[in-house]
Amino acid sequence: MLPLRGIPKTNIAEGGSFFVFKAFLWYNIYKKEVVDMRITYSLTKIFSSAQIFNVFKSVGWVNDISENDLYLAIMQSSHIVTAWYNGEIIGLIRSMDDNIWNANIDCLIVNPKYQKMGIGKTLINLLLDELKHIHYITVAPNEHKNIEFYKKLGFSFVEGSGVL
Repeated sequence: MLPLRGIPKTNIAEGGSFFVFKAFLWYNIYKKEVVDMRITYSLTKIFSSAQIFNVFKSVGWVNDISENDLYLAIMQSSHIVTAWYNGEIIGLIRSMDDNIWNANIDCLIVNPKYQKMGIGKTLINLLLDELKHIHYITVAPNEHKNIEFYKKLGFSFVEGSGVL
């Protein structure tokens, strides 16, 4: 595991934490433009059902669930990290865990407009930092192509199980 270090942590009024990276310039090779980005990462569950639904919709994961049911399910997450840009959730990761022994990382999502910018890696590193006290952390990627991404972050493949 490679927990992200050296990011300032600030408590907000609601009691949660958020992380802010200084604005940086991102060169979009596809559109050949420079974009000034300020991405904020939050460890709180302070968001609306519409904000959650929209990020899931951006990757096509809302075909069989209502906005309200999705919101209720996400609110039951043990830990959650969201990535924000201009008041919109552009990425999300969550865990379901017992907070001591086992944790399962689920739902790593980054809006396709913001992929390939390191947001997914940052989300998982922030979550791993939150879970560092837990003995066993697993990931069950929904697509085989995602296994290499998790291996690069220090996970190892368990043969025959499909679990990293």
